[in-house]
Amino acid sequence: MMNKKWALMPVVLLFAGGCALLPVRDDSMFSPAEKKIIEKTTEALDYGYGYDEDVKLDYIHSYAFSETNMPAREKALAAALRDYSPGDIMHFYGKIYRLGKIMRHRVADYEKDKDWKQYTYIKNYLLPPLQTYIGHIRKQLLARDPSIEQKLPALHASIEKAIDAYFYELKMEELRDQWRI
Repeated sequence: MMNKKWALMPVVLLFAGGCALLPVRDDSMFSPAEKKIIEKTTEALDYGYGYDEDVKLDYIHSYAFSETNMPAREKALAAALRDYSPGDIMHFYGKIYRLGKIMRHRVADYEKDKDWKQYTYIKNYLLPPLQTYIGHIRKQLLARDPSIEQKLPALHASIEKAIDAYFYELKMEELRDQWRI
């Protein structure tokens, strides 16, 4: 009996080791290059970032100490973005803005479905730090190139239109599936 247990031990270890080497699925909307920007900028601001499998959203979060000594953190943010062109920062800003718009859509959907747990989670815990982060990125973008401010309303409008169309299509697909026989 004892020998059988010992005989199975290498099999268990191989299986466990193999599972540890399997790639973790990453459904993030950010490319590896954009993740590097997120990593640098969140580190500069003492924020964090991640991906939540339950709600299928990337998120930016702040810590209790994140808002202390903001002038020094903003200098660190400017240094973190120094290697990127205003065009790269604007593209990144657009992606972050898109994430905020997606979160607001999800909040509205969870409210409509009366899924108060997810509604509260996104509305109170994921959306506020993201909006603050977007504000910091926007401030740095405009400090680098003030002329971009005139382009932002058009960028916002195009992102909002695309996200609204995407969620509309999802809803129509759901309705088509319900009416299929």
